[in-house]
Amino acid sequence: MKRRNLLRNILLFIFTFIFGYTFKKEGESILLQRVMDEDKNGKLSDDIKSIKGKLEETFAKVTDNAISPDDFKGSDYQKVQAAIIYAIKNKKSIRLARMYDITNNNPLFIDKPDDRWSLYFYGVGGGFKKTNTGYFFSTNYNYIGDLNYNCVKFESIAGSGAKVFNGNKIIRVFSLACVYRSIDTVASAKDSYLQSYRFNGDSIVGGKGNAIECAGAFDMVFTSVLVEHRENFFRQFKDTSSDYPSLYNVTFRDVSVEGLSGMAYFFCSVNLLTIDGGYYEKNGLGDIYFDPNGNYTLVSISNIRSQTEIGNPNKLSLIRWGGMVQEAKVFNLIGVSLPVNDTTAIKSGFITTENERQQGEGTVRNIDPNKRLIRYRSSKDYTNEKGVATTNFGMFKRIKRDYKSDINPYSYIMLTVIFPELIYTDDTVTVQMDKPDGQEIILCSYNKNNNNSSIEVWVKNNSNSVGSITLHVNVLKPFFSVSG
Repeated sequence: MKRRNLLRNILLFIFTFIFGYTFKKEGESILLQRVMDEDKNGKLSDDIKSIKGKLEETFAKVTDNAISPDDFKGSDYQKVQAAIIYAIKNKKSIRLARMYDITNNNPLFIDKPDDRWSLYFYGVGGGFKKTNTGYFFSTNYNYIGDLNYNCVKFESIAGSGAKVFNGNKIIRVFSLACVYRSIDTVASAKDSYLQSYRFNGDSIVGGKGNAIECAGAFDMVFTSVLVEHRENFFRQFKDTSSDYPSLYNVTFRDVSVEGLSGMAYFFCSVNLLTIDGGYYEKNGLGDIYFDPNGNYTLVSISNIRSQTEIGNPNKLSLIRWGGMVQEAKVFNLIGVSLPVNDTTAIKSGFITTENERQQGEGTVRNIDPNKRLIRYRSSKDYTNEKGVATTNFGMFKRIKRDYKSDINPYSYIMLTVIFPELIYTDDTVTVQMDKPDGQEIILCSYNKNNNNSSIEVWVKNNSNSVGSITLHVNVLKPFFSVSG
């Protein structure tokens, strides 16, 4: 102890001798004061007080892991770019206490190594403003990620063409409680895909074009997001050069979309999509739209209320289905002044529905001219009006469909019997036929279609008159199987 005190006194003596300062304890504080600048009452001069204040400010910055763009020189754009470079090099966060006008022909470049270290932007009442076309953020690298934006404000002018994130190069973005005001596009990857974007508690208000646009996406989640008073929200593009032109595990949960002049969602290819919870109101071109030429696998839409103008002047529906559908389910949906489902444009497949309601005058619950909706009843039995029935028993599930058709005289035709589930090579298929007595109508052969969702049955009518037949097609599916 004595040796440690001696060492401390020697160091204090050297510091006082060289710099003319000493340390003095007042209560819980340690004061730095110049020895010769004390007055007769032992108080510090004004110069020493000024130096003390600057030292305390500097000490606070050293211990704070966040930096401010105002710590650097230049225009707002130059300040923020310098702060980003410094933060990446020194593993710092960036604190935004005011709005920074980064309007420039170039974006802010985030060139960070892919070491999974996260760059944080903290909005303390501040954020970024850009009023010309182009991205807020991009990179000179092929891919960078792990960007976190907390309570940051983004502002622009609707129609300026400003986009926040270059999704062709930036991945793994987390946006928490941010405000995107009059931003035309928040994230864009029109010829590529968005990967691991998270939007949680954000507001996207105002703007022209698509708030989110991409050809494909992986692992993207929107939670408790509010979208209002702009053109479109989510738009997927088709016929692009993207290596992954589909949505793989994309989730929209508790997202409210109101007052759009365009459309809330537009999809053209899906492999696992979840839309759960939300409120839609008066979106001019509709809520959820599936392109008629797309493919949609594993779709779940639930717990949504949508309403449009009284009388539904634009002939909208909450969900407008289309294309080839495999394994889709909707439940707990309410359409106010508009139908819940419109299946007119479905080319193949069925939709399982449960607990949907329609409110308001002059409209129907569903538009289903080709009987694509399967009304769910229980875990053991459900059926639809087209004659499809499913029964579970033992280690097997049986799917049965009755198919009626008229066969012209002296004709040999193929009938396609579509099923709501995929049919695999280890499923057992049987076909029986009812025909009029006295007519020579032959059940020739049947096989699984290449799209795995239908059975092709060949029938020949050797008689000189039209024959009305009924096919009874059964598929027996084992619960434990090798698919193929």
